Amino acid sequence: MRLRPIEWTGRALRRAGTEMLRRGGIKGIWFDVGAHHGEFTLSYANRNPGLTIYAFEPNLRAAVSLMGRAPNFVVIPIAIAETDGHAKFNINSMDAASSLMQICEEAREAWIGGTSLSVEIHSLRSDHSLGYISQSFQNSFRQSPKD
Repeated sequence: MRLRPIEWTGRALRRAGTEMLRRGGIKGIWFDVGAHHGEFTLSYANRNPGLTIYAFEPNLRAAVSLMGRAPNFVVIPIAIAETDGHAKFNINSMDAASSLMQICEEAREAWIGGTSLSVEIHSLRSDHSLGYISQSFQNSFRQSPKD
């Protein structure tokens, strides 16, 4: 397949731009707890290939909408909570108001469309999240045993 000059020029410029961002951009690891739709961190991931962002979002609908949006934006559909295991997650009709915190019934009833649903979700303590991430990496790079 032969590329036209505009195509190979575009590819070369894209590679050069990515390399410049990698060298001069933000590097490191960030945690976005309650990432929702990535409003605060997704743009940083897109502009800084040297930055890895772990986005914790327990609302599966919001988490799925984030998955695959950037190669260095890792979505983990787990809540960061006070305990490991499971937690009650209150899903609200206003997506951004969903929370582990209990919904005030008086306020919910006064809200237009103020219906809510509670579901059990996986939860992880913040001090255990780094161990969870490192264990996931070890499992993904572990080779299967040879027969």
